[in-house]
Amino acid sequence: MKINLSIVESFIEAHRPDRIDVDHIAKHFGSVGAYLEHVCRRESGRRYVEIAAIDSVTGHPIIFDLEDINMKPKKTMCCNDCGSDNIEWRVWADENNKVSRTCEDRFIFCNDCEENKTWTNKTN
Repeated sequence: MKINLSIVESFIEAHRPDRIDVDHIAKHFGSVGAYLEHVCRRESGRRYVEIAAIDSVTGHPIIFDLEDINMKPKKTMCCNDCGSDNIEWRVWADENNKVSRTCEDRFIFCNDCEENKTWTNKTN
């Protein structure tokens, strides 16, 4: 099954620019879509790929459901206190707002609690 172009674009944008080489992927797989087909995992009839924390613009793992036509990445973190995934965290960015690295601490701002908290991995 062909990967939706908007999923491909979101997959590329979710990477730190220095952590993805689209030309290399295209050379070896023909396209980013073909690469995603090759590396995807299958679970319960769904296909997904995970971007490792070191490669993602957020500094945290990002999971893409390749079947989701809305292609919103699956959120993997939440507020340790209330369980909400409506959270934000600090990152280092250059003057053009390109993320260069993340803050290594576990502190986040929970928009539901409206205060600084710590994050944890979602359980489901």
